Amino acid sequence: MGDSMKENKYKDLVEKYKDYLNSTEALAVYLIKAYAKQIDTINKWVDIVSSDTWDHKSEKTAFNYLIVEIFDRKIQPEYPNKADQFNDYDYRQTCRAMTWDVSHKDIDEQRGKGIRGQLFLTIIPVYNKNRGKKVIIEKPNWNEEYGGFDYTGKVPTTTKKIEKDMEPEWDYFVKACKQVTDADVDRIDKYFSLYISSKIFEERNNLIDWYFVDYEANKKTIKKDKFIKREKSSLGKKKILPQRINQKI
Repeated sequence: MGDSMKENKYKDLVEKYKDYLNSTEALAVYLIKAYAKQIDTINKWVDIVSSDTWDHKSEKTAFNYLIVEIFDRKIQPEYPNKADQFNDYDYRQTCRAMTWDVSHKDIDEQRGKGIRGQLFLTIIPVYNKNRGKKVIIEKPNWNEEYGGFDYTGKVPTTTKKIEKDMEPEWDYFVKACKQVTDADVDRIDKYFSLYISSKIFEERNNLIDWYFVDYEANKKTIKKDKFIKREKSSLGKKKILPQRINQKI
């Protein structure tokens, strides 16, 4: 293959890789590698098996859950020599794109041979790192005489120190992580939209134990619990419990 053809091939691959970087899949892989310290990802490939997302008010993509499969790296990418046509940035991007491309080939080949990786269920919510933290600010135009702000400029004023909430700083954290089986994955896929998602919305919480309940076997108990909750909520103003969670909260 000529140099110009190789160069065009690299450029096409890098463009595809850039599109991938803007995807939910790329974010999910990053979160597992950067935040899920319970999972060994050194010299491993991370494949996203199943997930559920929603739009957080911080404009970050929030995950209700992530199920990933971890594979050993059996194929190593063969990076090009750093020739004159590559600057430092382009070379790094090309190597990363080649690594990403090889990961898919390696995983597909392993799956074709019947090789399975370890499966993990993770709950990685978005949270405010500054929640509960206060900051002191000074506001001008405070009139000590009558205890209020005066912007008329007709009376003497001073500055007043005021305590207020710090601006939110949003980040992810691993709330729970647990190794799972194929049967667990099938059960979660079956029951998440039917039971778990509405439970997350109603409880304003997301507990990993909820993902291991056989909701079909416990259907009568679940219906009874929901009926009791609706009865309690109707004692005051009537409430309608929403069934969807894909909205900003």
